[in-house]
Amino acid sequence: GGLDHSLHLERREGQRRFRQLLEEEIEKVTLFFLRKQGDLAERLSSLGEERRRLGAGGDGNQEEPARPPARPAAALGSVLTEIDRLKAEYRSQGEQVCHLVHFIYLNVTAVRKILKKHDKNFAELSLLRSFWAVEVTRTDFSHLPQMYHYEGIAAIVASIKKALSELKGAEYEVQVLLGNPELSQS
Repeated sequence: GGLDHSLHLERREGQRRFRQLLEEEIEKVTLFFLRKQGDLAERLSSLGEERRRLGAGGDGNQEEPARPPARPAAALGSVLTEIDRLKAEYRSQGEQVCHLVHFIYLNVTAVRKILKKHDKNFAELSLLRSFWAVEVTRTDFSHLPQMYHYEGIAAIVASIKKALSELKGAEYEVQVLLGNPELSQS
């Protein structure tokens, strides 16, 4: 009777609070993830400007990377050094992307494990299936779906790949201008 109803209400309130706390933690993770994506995009934008000033950025309408501007042979060595620096910067940004994806993977795994542990301890109040089914497909007020959408990361990876390709092309052009028989393989 009354005791069962009271216990049921108490457990329901506990479930509601548990879901609320879990969603708050997911929100923190998601906002961190988005902030880091923004940081990466901002850095890539700066690197793109440097690449274009160097003459190693295509205009987007060409199949081949842009040819570095004509320079004296002595200056071409410094261009190669700058190309190497930019390639290292882009690779570093790629490593940051890998760290960020790993961070999200760990957090998604943690949420699953938390829900699994919850369901083990409260079998009659199972959340794992309902939480994933509802929260991952829901668009209103849930941050969980963002942990499964990598459009921003995919765009960042595409930018890095394009930039490295353009830098490799520019490096090749400089090597040709220098008459270097052993063209760069990096």
